[in-house]
Amino acid sequence: MRASFLLGVLLMIGCTESSESLDGAGGEGPTAPPTSVGVIELSSDPLSVKSPGGSSRLSAYFGSEPEINCGLIHEAGSCKTTGCNFFLQPEVTAKDSAGELSVSGVFEATADEDMPGIYSLGRSATLWQPEGEVTVTASGDVVPAFEVSLQTGAMFETPGWQEERSQSLAEDFVASFTPFEGRVRLDFVTAVGGDGPSYFIACDFDGASGEVRIPAESFAALDSPQPLDSGVLWLSSRASTELVAGDYAITVTADTMVAWTSLSLSE
Repeated sequence: MRASFLLGVLLMIGCTESSESLDGAGGEGPTAPPTSVGVIELSSDPLSVKSPGGSSRLSAYFGSEPEINCGLIHEAGSCKTTGCNFFLQPEVTAKDSAGELSVSGVFEATADEDMPGIYSLGRSATLWQPEGEVTVTASGDVVPAFEVSLQTGAMFETPGWQEERSQSLAEDFVASFTPFEGRVRLDFVTAVGGDGPSYFIACDFDGASGEVRIPAESFAALDSPQPLDSGVLWLSSRASTELVAGDYAITVTADTMVAWTSLSLSE
């Protein structure tokens, strides 16, 4: 579970678009900047091949800034290339429970018994409709109680998108979609081989652009000690917000999966 949670945290770095300040306890906002963090990642995949009714996932963390053995390698436009070795990760020391987390009143998660500030739960159903609303509520504990709602992203068309595709590391990856009003998230993850590092390319785009692009220089930055021959790429519409609850600066994202593809990589 730890590796999957760290992956979720990593893919959320630098991806929020809007913010609001809330005091989860119902009083005035904090007088000093928050010293702890909260990260809540929601994903809904209505196209899941493993679950006819779709699938959803919640991952959350509350505590001090996590120490992650990862590093930003390269940044080109809206794309960030990061390397991360999950086999050399320090122990996660989250200790701050937020009580029970509820998503729109139908999806409830309690913290890990050994690490009270970490939540991870999946289910075989979608949690929201595209262009709908999702609400996250925390009953409160060490982290004050709070509630926040997001308008979820759209399901847009992706003509020509292929479930399998060859990609030269020396060329841009380019794909088109039907323009819409909102944000698009593109995540590329290399396959994990042995005990070596994994690489991630995360990009954000304006939905009005109608195009996603990973520059060749982002692929060139994948300085792997082992040959990279495959990876997976996800395309999602993203909603995000930030809030403050007590001493916690909390980031919430909700990704609606639109398409994915398996990339066969070559020099």
